[in-house]
Amino acid sequence: MSIRYTLDMKNLYNIAIVITPDTSLSSALSMYDIFNFINESFETSTIKLHIDFIRTEEDVTSVNRLMKIETVYIAESSKHYDFIFFPLLKSLTPPERPNQETLSWLHRSDKMEKSILCASCTSTYILAYADLLQGKSATTHWSLEDDFTVRFPTTRLNIHKLIVDEGNIITSGGGYAYIDLCFYIINKFISHEVAYHTAKYLLVDMGRISQTYFKTLSFQVKNNDQDIEKLLQWIENNIMTTINVNDMARYLSISHKTLIRKFKHATGILPREYIQNLKVEKAKYLLVNGDLSFTDITGQLGYSNPSSFRVLFKKYTNLNPQEYRKKFINLSV
Repeated sequence: MSIRYTLDMKNLYNIAIVITPDTSLSSALSMYDIFNFINESFETSTIKLHIDFIRTEEDVTSVNRLMKIETVYIAESSKHYDFIFFPLLKSLTPPERPNQETLSWLHRSDKMEKSILCASCTSTYILAYADLLQGKSATTHWSLEDDFTVRFPTTRLNIHKLIVDEGNIITSGGGYAYIDLCFYIINKFISHEVAYHTAKYLLVDMGRISQTYFKTLSFQVKNNDQDIEKLLQWIENNIMTTINVNDMARYLSISHKTLIRKFKHATGILPREYIQNLKVEKAKYLLVNGDLSFTDITGQLGYSNPSSFRVLFKKYTNLNPQEYRKKFINLSV
């Protein structure tokens, strides 16, 4: 449930879209187009959105003059903004710490001006670097869960949610979730009717709430544990059979207790959880790359009870098997 944080209802909302050297300009311009669509398409509405591009570098060429957009240098920006957006960044590589001008501007906007700060995907790192997420919940791209958790241990990362609302700080998950973030803001703070009709005209699905079904299993073995690396390869080669912890311990010729300790130390999770993850990954692949029924897939993966595996599948993907196949089957072509 989102935290209650309201703005005084008014006709004009000031919006800042912040452009760093790492910002994907296409995402910044897409955000502008969504908000400007409201200005140009709802002639009877008294709601107007004033949108500024704020650059974090003094040199205007860092933004790219070819885009022909007017920007304001962040150190020279004194306007109050109701909403400050950090769009998608160009890379999934965690960004470097922002410059001091950006950090100072963020602190002023958060503490003095009570702006609502919004960050999408890896831009969540920017708010974390500014120490604005300490003790708060946030989300970012699902593939950066481990990295973000290590860098910012005081932030409660909720990687499964597409939108995490902490009142005056709202973050969204990976990739094109910045679109969901825009519509979340419009719907919650500006007008549900405007959000609904804008989404309808722009063919945007406002119903997405999770990025879990996009997440894939990705583990990096810590401490160069060659036994566990060897074991993970064996598990993957035998994932279509029934595997238990005793089988894994026998394969490495170690005790059950030692296996659990070594596995947890190297991967961060228990062996049983790893097998469940991998079997769900295999089921996801088979659902969208073939015509086997879920019951047949369940049997091939070594489960005798389709119902119990269906529950497990939904736990890890937030969708039932039929929903998952319908959602992704066309993407596999």
